[in-house]
Amino acid sequence: MHLKTDQLTLDEMNKITVLLMQALWGAISPNFRMIAISFNAPIWKLRFALEIDSDVDREEVEDVTGEFETLLLDLDGGNFKFEVETMIGAEPLPLLDHSLWRVVFLRREGR
Repeated sequence: MHLKTDQLTLDEMNKITVLLMQALWGAISPNFRMIAISFNAPIWKLRFALEIDSDVDREEVEDVTGEFETLLLDLDGGNFKFEVETMIGAEPLPLLDHSLWRVVFLRREGR
């Protein structure tokens, strides 16, 4: 696999999404509302939505991003850059453009 951050194939995006899911293993608490990734070049975005601010969950976000970064090192051309955004609140989640974002985790919420 030869990865260029500005021209990822569907298979490459799928593999990276699975790596993120692997990094999330055991990290998601009931406070997590959504986790999404955007592959927009040159810097990807990881978005975490938490219901309430929690030091424990913020530490989990840091652990996940560190693990994800480590897993990315195994990919060819592993010079990837990503930003992490953590949203806090119980208001309705923003709608994400599915052509730009992949939702990796979405908590079922009552309406």
